[in-house]
Amino acid sequence: DQRGWGGWSVRPPFFDTVAEEHRAIRERAGLVDLSSFGKIELRGPGAGTLLSRVAAGNMDRPVGSVVYTPFCNSRGGIVADVTVARLAEDAFRIVTGAGSVDNDMGHIRACLQEEDPPLDIRDVTEDYACIALWGPRAADVLREMTHDDVSDTGLPYMGAKGIMVNGIKLWAQRLSYAGEAGWELYPAADKAVAIWDGLWAAGQACGITAVGYKALDALRLDRSFVLECDTNEERARVVVAILAMAKSLNLGVVAEGVETEEQFRFLADSGVHVFQGYLLSKPVAAEQLEPMLAPWHFVEQVQKL
Repeated sequence: DQRGWGGWSVRPPFFDTVAEEHRAIRERAGLVDLSSFGKIELRGPGAGTLLSRVAAGNMDRPVGSVVYTPFCNSRGGIVADVTVARLAEDAFRIVTGAGSVDNDMGHIRACLQEEDPPLDIRDVTEDYACIALWGPRAADVLREMTHDDVSDTGLPYMGAKGIMVNGIKLWAQRLSYAGEAGWELYPAADKAVAIWDGLWAAGQACGITAVGYKALDALRLDRSFVLECDTNEERARVVVAILAMAKSLNLGVVAEGVETEEQFRFLADSGVHVFQGYLLSKPVAAEQLEPMLAPWHFVEQVQKL
């Protein structure tokens, strides 16, 4: 609780540690224990049929593909946010949040139909660890530990395959939540320590760091936000091009992270009508919050700009 450290104006005791972990993945390499991720496997002739019904994404992808997709209910509402890896022609592994396994398995089973081919649905969360290796030097670390091809062509983004790491067979998925290149490595749970220790030793030359979830929360913020769009001509052209593309596709655009009136005016003049960010929703005391919930409050605030 931030109040326990003296309020929002006081840095929490872990601030510098988290900053260093964040810097490690941005500049070098970091290891993150993501073993708490929920893992569900579907195996059997009916696996692909069921997943195609449950997932919004296209599940008819080659073996070794990873698809990031929501699961939807019959009304199109989102009930899960997952990645799905195709392990074999009739085998898939779903990776979901640690607290979502039972809910996701229940939804999957609820979507079964009598005419579906046979399949097995199993919670394998405890069977596999998940170790993330991310950062610009992550490839250097992994190449020290494997003879398998993990290059951009051998294991492309959103691809997956079995590889040997430190003499141990595991499943590697080329994706990252940190905005940097890297892999999620899925060894059997009883081999996780050996994999971690091997990667840790191999990464010492590049300053590898163990990274926790607080740093991951910050790293997951999309680095591709266009900064200084109101003052940098090149970045302004990027924004204008994105808006033109959206207009041609008849799509609306939400401008997130708007911090200054200058940014607001530039985006509004460029055709944006929906905004979010510090400028429109600055931190306020609790007693100031209730009036902000009144109808038309934000409309009036925007009109003032």
